[in-house]
Amino acid sequence: MCEATFGWLEQAIEVDLVAELDFLRRFDEVRAGMRAVVEMPDRKEQNFIKICLANGGKLSARKRGYFAELDDATIAALEAIVRDAMKDSISEPPSE
Repeated sequence: MCEATFGWLEQAIEVDLVAELDFLRRFDEVRAGMRAVVEMPDRKEQNFIKICLANGGKLSARKRGYFAELDDATIAALEAIVRDAMKDSISEPPSE
């Protein structure tokens, strides 16, 4: 049991923690890049990133209503920022 516990702990520290820290660093990088383009409330900024990550790096047409104040060029710029920084974390868009 001790060896198994040590293996899990080692996995958590050497793999999972490293991946989580890398994700958080890139998430902060995305937020900084987005702020250079447009000012949004933190919650809205985070939602934009999460929606893009879940939809292959793009904001779905159905979710564009949440960001009605942004024009198409701004949305495209923000999507590019998310895609460039988070390419390893982007999910495939759901099939319709």
